[in-house]
Amino acid sequence: MSAENEVEQAKLILSELKKVIKEQDKDASKKAAITKLYNAISGRASEDKLRLETYVVQNYLEKFLIMLTFILLISCQTIDIDLNLLAREIIDEWIMA
Repeated sequence: MSAENEVEQAKLILSELKKVIKEQDKDASKKAAITKLYNAISGRASEDKLRLETYVVQNYLEKFLIMLTFILLISCQTIDIDLNLLAREIIDEWIMA
């Protein structure tokens, strides 16, 4: 094998190695992104950030309290209407008596 052939073969091997290294870099950056996302979801990204579970519970609690307030407002309005009707009936009966 001549020196020129060895140089050409070395260049081919170097080219293949560069491709492999580039693929490994892509895989490493994908792994880093997935790890970062996993850490954020599991609450390990930072101690001062809310954990995902805490956020979800707070979000559901907020929605629950909004619906409860809405239901209570409707109930109070219904009670007020019923009391107003009852008061009118009592006044009407008192006036008629």
